[in-house]
Amino acid sequence: MIVMHITDVKYYGICLKFQFQSIYIIWILDEVDTVLLDEQSKIIGFKTVDELHVFLEKNNMQLTDEVSCVDVGKVQRWIVSPNKNIDYLTFLDTWNLFIDISESLNIAYLGDKKGAVRNSVYNKLFDRAGPFITQDSSAIFNEKEIVVLAKIMENGFDLLLNNLSITVKPVLP
Repeated sequence: MIVMHITDVKYYGICLKFQFQSIYIIWILDEVDTVLLDEQSKIIGFKTVDELHVFLEKNNMQLTDEVSCVDVGKVQRWIVSPNKNIDYLTFLDTWNLFIDISESLNIAYLGDKKGAVRNSVYNKLFDRAGPFITQDSSAIFNEKEIVVLAKIMENGFDLLLNNLSITVKPVLP
């Protein structure tokens, strides 16, 4: 018996909200989640949602849903002075986006490097960001975990910002 796998690729617009500007990228839901890259293996970014839509139209692509936003600026501001005041959902969304960026670029990301402290940090984000938020005091980050979280997020921003190509005029991927 031959088993065929039919993939149903879906495109999503993601607005990355920085402190003074937003950048729009295309996230691809497939067997492995990725972001759209150009021919130089850079993340295709747009300054406006209109530019994103023009690109999609010219390339016969359609978004599966409305553009969603991640307040990455909140994470950047936290990195400047890491502390226990963490927006768990925003950090989890940002971490997961960095994983997909890493996968797209085929570049290692600290957030993917399994280890006891890394796993604890991710699990706490996951537990506190989900619908079953725990009030367990063990879900609070200790100093070592805060340092690890800061390093993981810094590494993710390095991956994103060092591999981002802002498109003014839409081009074919």
